[in-house]
Amino acid sequence: MINTMRSKEYIQNYLNDTEHSYNYTHLLNDYEKAEYLKLVEKIKKGKTGVSASNLPAESIEKVCVSFQADHPELFWISHIYDDGNYLQMMSYNFWSYTLNPKKYIDIFSATLDNFVTETNMYHTDAEKIRFVHDSLVRNVSYDLEAADEGSVQISFLPSKYQFSGTAYGALVNSSAVCAGYSKAFQVVLNRCGYDCGYILGSVPGGYHAWNEIYLYGKRKCFDVTWDDLGTYYEYPNDLRYDYYDVSPEKMVELEHCPDLIYQNFN
Repeated sequence: MINTMRSKEYIQNYLNDTEHSYNYTHLLNDYEKAEYLKLVEKIKKGKTGVSASNLPAESIEKVCVSFQADHPELFWISHIYDDGNYLQMMSYNFWSYTLNPKKYIDIFSATLDNFVTETNMYHTDAEKIRFVHDSLVRNVSYDLEAADEGSVQISFLPSKYQFSGTAYGALVNSSAVCAGYSKAFQVVLNRCGYDCGYILGSVPGGYHAWNEIYLYGKRKCFDVTWDDLGTYYEYPNDLRYDYYDVSPEKMVELEHCPDLIYQNFN
């Protein structure tokens, strides 16, 4: 596993980061980028595997983590692993002869298109980002059962949990854990032309995910999941903005600590 221990020096490096692209390829060396691009090329052709290179295991893990963090629209990929010969893209159980995978992809694409269209009806950046945030908070329920099951990235979990960590879970099923909220926020805003990144990290309760947007020369942090007050509250008091458009420094004060897999892999 990638080391997720964080030091004061690491935190300061994160806060001082001047790399404003949230594409994870900026963390990869030339050999790793080549492997990443092979995955992109193969997936566009409908392949579910690509011949593995001679890169060390740590580099392969970097490539796989980066690829999935950059592509929330590929919700059907459960995880990628190196079996020694191929980088295998493992899909959820619906990817089988008994079900039609295209159905899920078509539903997701249509739902995403509609969301993007609604978002672009607003004129300012602030209005668009607020609309996406508020829509997700009000239409998505936190999936406590999936969270209790542990990692929702494992393809053999019961099917009702499998999409909870994906943009599909949030946008189509209206049920997600933090990864699903964050990937939905990312995919909608990226489609609207914003540089929105998916941030992996931790909070006092364990692993967590949230987002950053680079806009007008500033890094802006958002945690849609923690702004969701749940079903116990009613409109218009059903959400908050405690984790909305805050600086990285403030996010660290709020005990959101990004993992090394976001900032660097060294």
